[in-house]
Amino acid sequence: MLPHINIVWFKKDLRLQDHLLLAQAIAAKQPTLLLFVFEPSMMVANDADDRHFRFMYQSIMQLQQALQPVDASIVIAHCEVIEALRILQQEYHIDTIFSHEETGNAISFTRDKAVAKFCKAQQITWKEYPTNGVIRRLKRRTDWNKKWLATMEQPQTIVDVAQLTSVTLKQETKELLFANPLPDSITSPNANFQPGGFLYAQKYLQSFRSE
Repeated sequence: MLPHINIVWFKKDLRLQDHLLLAQAIAAKQPTLLLFVFEPSMMVANDADDRHFRFMYQSIMQLQQALQPVDASIVIAHCEVIEALRILQQEYHIDTIFSHEETGNAISFTRDKAVAKFCKAQQITWKEYPTNGVIRRLKRRTDWNKKWLATMEQPQTIVDVAQLTSVTLKQETKELLFANPLPDSITSPNANFQPGGFLYAQKYLQSFRSE
């Protein structure tokens, strides 16, 4: 019988604090795998560029360092999301996937519909949380700004990652998820662009506030 796990699927929400779904996943008190997927279909889109994915990669690397003291890490996959989930199903029974709703393009929208269909077929609960005050499926924009402000004025969610029960994958599973390496243009720094990562975000925020 396969062991049961939950998954936190990171998208553009590459932070550990003010992260409601991560807090909810930890509160569930079940072994939880942290996952980020570099999706080939998204990476070749007309509105995508290596600089976007380099920023994400650098942000993930900082999170990996922040997670080391609690003996946790983010599993990185380089494939389509459903393929990653099928690979993980070979080792685990997935109970729940936690993720933020994505405000993206037609590719991410189509991807999300496919993931929803997959989860329903596999009896996986997918819990999506709104992000950045965006309310999807609104039929009217009346008072949208009031709804946005109400969200922005909520206190930040404090996350205690030390309470996370992390999952350690077998090496062969990691290799299946990351069978194709990322290009150097993503994994190598580029001095012409602002680097990714929450530490740099805090640094630049402070620089704006002090000027």
